[in-house]
Amino acid sequence: MIILAILLNLCAVGAADLQEHDFDGDFKMDVPYGTDFEKTSSFFGLDIGPTKVYQDFKNDINISYISVSDDEKYFNEMIETIENEPNVNMTKEDELYLITTEKYNIVLFEKNHKIFAISAGDLAFDSMKHMAKSTK
Repeated sequence: MIILAILLNLCAVGAADLQEHDFDGDFKMDVPYGTDFEKTSSFFGLDIGPTKVYQDFKNDINISYISVSDDEKYFNEMIETIENEPNVNMTKEDELYLITTEKYNIVLFEKNHKIFAISAGDLAFDSMKHMAKSTK
């Protein structure tokens, strides 16, 4: 439940025009035009340490990530935990996990030993999948 609560930290924009954004040199990702991210921190709830969270309060979008040495182990634990949550629908498309809750869409994935979660209330999954796939 803690993991899902943290993942639900992320929220809404309904558009599709994207531009590349550099997140403090840690990674780059295409994001909707007009977004303005502020860095905060949180915890994934797996006792693996702090998570970097970038929030766009105006458009209600969150991008969270954590860098861990055993990312595959923790990622699999997160997936198992989410699968057991009530009122959550999860499908897998390529390497992306698409999660739908009552209020949010979430794309969860791992890349370069980092675990990422993109969450939005109104942003279409197509835009969120593009964001995830553009991560460098």
